Amino acid sequence: MSAPSAPARPFRVAVLQGSVRQGRRSEAIAGWALARLAADPRFEADLIDPRALGLSLWHDAMAPEALSALRARIAAADAFLPVFPEYNRGYPAALKALIDLAGGEWREKPAAFVSYGGRAGGARAAEQLSQVMGELHVATLRDGVLLADIGRLFDAEERFAPDAPAEAALSLVLDRLAWWAAPLRAARESAAALPGKDAA
Repeated sequence: MSAPSAPARPFRVAVLQGSVRQGRRSEAIAGWALARLAADPRFEADLIDPRALGLSLWHDAMAPEALSALRARIAAADAFLPVFPEYNRGYPAALKALIDLAGGEWREKPAAFVSYGGRAGGARAAEQLSQVMGELHVATLRDGVLLADIGRLFDAEERFAPDAPAEAALSLVLDRLAWWAAPLRAARESAAALPGKDAA
């Protein structure tokens, strides 16, 4: 089977770091996703990390210039790849705060999730996040990377070692992100606006 062809202009994927905790495993998992994106000519990646941004749960705590720069990065993305744990059957508050800092910049773009946790692999958190992003007119993919019993994929020195099913799941996610990103980017760049009007 031949490799998928690269677009004339790579799709920009914003990888959203979903945890701000010390010792977060999402850092290593996001690094794995970023490495895969960097090796794929269809994509270029931008890591958006709430901790690096010093993100607060309150919008007015972020300097206007920094908020404008963040919104510009989200607007420049063609697709989103949040990487997040499941905490108490939900996704982290820092990720919700990041999402709420922008509005129209999220629209008409695909998103796939890389979640991790215990036996469910973050599936319940992913379901919640899908509802939130759908409200923003993000096209969330059915396919995702669910990393169950996450401790088994880290060694004694906390190095992440994805297994074959994880690698295969991420390959499928990247293929489908590219498939969705192409027509949605074309639609956004056309003169046609999304029908209807949303509340501010």
